[in-house]
Amino acid sequence: MLSHTITPETLHDLLDSDQKPAVVDLRLPLDFLVHTEIIPGAQRISPREIVANPDMLSKDQDYVLYCTCPGEDTSGIVLETALKMEFLRVKMLAGGLEAWKQKGYPVAPYDKPFRLDVQ
Repeated sequence: MLSHTITPETLHDLLDSDQKPAVVDLRLPLDFLVHTEIIPGAQRISPREIVANPDMLSKDQDYVLYCTCPGEDTSGIVLETALKMEFLRVKMLAGGLEAWKQKGYPVAPYDKPFRLDVQ
């Protein structure tokens, strides 16, 4: 798994380059009640959506996944699933959103509507 982990510094450098990966915020709706920021340009996708519909990702695209779980639990589960499905260009942000913010990197308010998942 370590080879599929990326540091906040490396992600920051990539986002400033021509090799921009697609950044995916995997947080659940309840997480947004506590942490209302998102990495600028990140797309929020529910982990359940990705597992149920893996075709929403491209095997030709680089992805960086992140969450706010202290042990990166959600990112790790989705990463494992993606690798098993042969999505090999996927990495997990070490330390998640909190590590990104601790480095002083930019965040943006998340202002898109969402539904609470009660299932």
